Formats: sequence, structure tokens, C-alpha cells
Amino acid sequence: MKLFREHFSSLTLLLAIVSMTLPGLQAQDALPTSYSNSEADSVNGISVFAEMLRSYGCDVKNYQNLTYATDQADLVIWIPDRLDAPNREEFEMIVDRYRENNWTTFMIVGRDYDAAVDYWQTVIELLPEDQRGRGQDQLNREMFNWKSMRGRTGRRDTTDLMRYRVRDRWEPATRISGELAEGVNGSETGIVLTGEPDFNRHYSRFYVEELLTVDGEGFVFSMEQSSDPYMDFLFVSNGSLLLNLPLVNKENRKIAQNLIEYIDPIDVVILQSGSTDITEGSPEVEKTSFWQWMGVGPFRWIIPHMMLLGILYCFCYFPIFGRARKLPPAKVSSFATHLQAVGALLEKTGKKQHARDMIENYKKRSGHKSSAGN
Repeated sequence: MKLFREHFSSLTLLLAIVSMTLPGLQAQDALPTSYSNSEADSVNGISVFAEMLRSYGCDVKNYQNLTYATDQADLVIWIPDRLDAPNREEFEMIVDRYRENNWTTFMIVGRDYDAAVDYWQTVIELLPEDQRGRGQDQLNREMFNWKSMRGRTGRRDTTDLMRYRVRDRWEPATRISGELAEGVNGSETGIVLTGEPDFNRHYSRFYVEELLTVDGEGFVFSMEQSSDPYMDFLFVSNGSLLLNLPLVNKENRKIAQNLIEYIDPIDVVILQSGSTDITEGSPEVEKTSFWQWMGVGPFRWIIPHMMLLGILYCFCYFPIFGRARKLPPAKVSSFATHLQAVGALLEKTGKKQHARDMIENYKKRSGHKSSAGN
């Protein structure tokens, strides 16, 4: 884990190279900005964090909606592409769905961030003087798109537990504290404060704890149900900690690694939803096949045992692999068997006349009339 913290993964290195080489390009559309997808090249993607989970030993799958397959995970990460998530109906559905699944953690990453803004703020400093005006224009466009996304979101009151407050700011972090800040230089992180989640501390169903505090404000929250100690919620204020471009930052990767070790997951599902409800639409983002059900519990444990028993059956009962079987004994009382044996011996001599003489001699001795006399 230490090597992963200190060095770039192949994906983060790719993003770093893009960050250094793109300023020389003229095409504005060269920067992929699609949000919360699993593609490696989007600055707003989630593939780098997914790779960190795999490096930790987790089995990571991507889905678009909650299905029977997602119920088997001990960590579900939801990265909605809208600011007002979860709404009250979704929140209650999630609680009811995972209430009976022991040790399930449901993590929600807030939408109020666009890595394209961070990208162009960094790139402008690297541009030649004659191109900085063009870079500033692109930054203004990305900032306008981010603010437009916030303006199009109608609801702010998400649940009885939390209300998200949209604030007109884009403030890089200067200091951090909390359980996830261990070994991290807070002044060098890539975390950005935008809006601010406001939790109802008097809401009796959950106990809220701040795992990471940024400049005196809570940024990563743990919400444990008082009625079910095996079901936890995690809320990350925005994607400036876990999306692809932010994880180019070494200090961000340390925080993300601390978060993974805090949860200690095995089976991870990443939900990637747009403006639709996570309970609607077609389920899988990944390519599926008829055999995918074999990887879902309890079939993932039953089927290998059945295959082993089938192989043992083949070795024991098939003629090629089984034990040698005894042939039925010949019946010595059958006279026809003796005739066949004598005929086989006479045939081996290769002399037809000798065979006829032997037969005639046998007939004479046994009282049969000679064929010559007939």
C-alpha cells in the first residue's frame, strides 16, 4: 500500500501526462469531462479510485442501478450526476434495502464539483503568454457550465437527515484534520470547498461523525444507524477528493487510501447514475452475459463444488477413466464353442485337403457316413 501511496499508478500517470501536453493542443474538445464514468481518460471519471480499490484486493464492478447483484457487495459507492441526491424517496429505499444486509456500507459522493475547472486553472499557469487568454476563455466556459449545473438543480432539501447548501465559492483547502488526515500534508491537497452539507444532528436514526474536516468544515462524514449498527452511510461533500484528476495529487491519494483502509471492503459496487433514479432503467453498465449469474452468491460457492463433484463422477464411472471391468466367463458346456475352436485350429494350417481329411476321419470314428459314400 505504501508504494501505491507514493507513486503514480498507470492511470494517474496517464492523466498527469495529459495535463502537461494538452496546453499545446488547439482543440477544446480534447479534454474528456464526462462525469462519474468508468473510462480512464475522463478528468471527472472514477477509474483511478476503482484501480486503487482493486490494488487493495477488492472485487470492483460498475452498475447503473441497484439490482440483486449489488445486494452482495459490502461497499456500494454512488456517484450521482445531479446535485440533489439522494432525495427522500431514494434515501428511504436505500435504508430499507440494505437494512437486512449485515456490514453493508453505502457511500455517496456529492456532485458539486467539476474537475475541468481545476484542470484549466492549472493549465493556464503552464501556457505561453500568447495562449493564456485562450486558456482563460476555456476556464470561464467550464466555470459557467459548473454554475449552470448548480442552477438547474431544483431541490436542495434532500432528506430529513441532510440539507445541502449551495455556496458561491471555489476555495482550495489549506488545512485538514480528522481520522482520514493521518500522514497527509493538508496544505498540498487538491480538495476544493464548494457547497456545504448541513446535517440534522437531532435526527434520531443516525449518529453523524466527521472523518475528515477541511478548513474547519466537515468534508467526509460517517453516518451510523442507531437502530442497525451493521449499516453505515458515508458522505463525501464533492468529487475533488476521489475523481480521476484530483487523484493525480499525491496527498489526495493518501486520503483516499486511508478511506479504503477505514472501510476495509471486499466486494465493491460503483453506481453511476445520471438524472434518472438509481431504482429505474436497465441495470448493468458492464457488458453482461448469460453466465454472469454464476458469479453472484450463493451460486459463486455452490457451482464450483458441483463442478468438482461432476469431475469426480466422470473419473469413477466413465469406462475410459474408471476401474477395469471383468468380462463374462465363457460357457464351456456349449458344443458349438468346441466346433469353433477346432475350426480355428484347422484354418491356421492353411491346407484345405488336410482339414477335409481330419473331418472325414472324425466322422468315421464317430459312426457318421462319409461324404464320399453319399
